[in-house]
Amino acid sequence: MRRQLLIAVGLVVGMRAAAYGQSMVQRCEAMVQSRSADAGWSELCQGIFAANGTHGPQDQATAFQHYQRAAELGNVEAEALLGVVYLEAGIPAVRRIVAKLAEWP
Repeated sequence: MRRQLLIAVGLVVGMRAAAYGQSMVQRCEAMVQSRSADAGWSELCQGIFAANGTHGPQDQATAFQHYQRAAELGNVEAEALLGVVYLEAGIPAVRRIVAKLAEWP
């Protein structure tokens, strides 16, 4: 489980933010149009839209709140995205956890 989390975080970190954000906007737009998104994806998509200014001005604080709700609903992409947000924010506890996970075989 921890190894999967490390891989997921690594994949998200490895992607370029703009390209990842744009592809997620497209993916979310398709889900919204087809009404195929569950509650977790709906929250994540609202966060993606807010972060990218898709349906209004960019609002990172609102995006973060949507990401948290999506993660609480069990959306693994939102959980990985939050991990990246915390890591990039320089929160020492998160950096220590990631460093320990990286040491795992």
